[in-house]
Amino acid sequence: MELVLSFERPPAAQTVQAMRQETESQMSAAQIDLEWRKGKRPGKLSPGQADRVYVSFRGSCDAVDSGEDALPVRTRRLAAAKVKDGHVLPIVEVECENVAAMVARADFLKRRHAVGIALGKVLAHELYHVLLESAGHSTRGLAKSAIEAHELTGQSRLSEEDCERLRRARH
Repeated sequence: MELVLSFERPPAAQTVQAMRQETESQMSAAQIDLEWRKGKRPGKLSPGQADRVYVSFRGSCDAVDSGEDALPVRTRRLAAAKVKDGHVLPIVEVECENVAAMVARADFLKRRHAVGIALGKVLAHELYHVLLESAGHSTRGLAKSAIEAHELTGQSRLSEEDCERLRRARH
């Protein structure tokens, strides 16, 4: 599957590398290989075209000290797959500043890496929606509807059941 990325404000290379590694790790458990490139999305897309997913990163993905406490995901929108007429489109928008704020308590020297890992987990969650063409959530793992800040930088993974759903959807 090809991921076409566009950044409103490009983050540090370390952040992008950590995001790629985390997303690839999450999706490889479902036997999904990713190809990465930069670009813009075309004007019109249809559901079911999940071989290419367009991902826009809005705001700054830089790991800055926002001075805010890390808040539960349910209080912030981190990302969303676009839905039109009840169908999930291969378009994902990531709210970088909200993701970065979720890991604001990480040691500053490690924060870029932590933001990258968090972005990778958020992206894997949204790819789950795009590939299954569903806005539904799982009851556990990264595909659940609400995730706490510590789960974004910890060992949280897509559950085995969710990986199996993704494998079936791709084949």
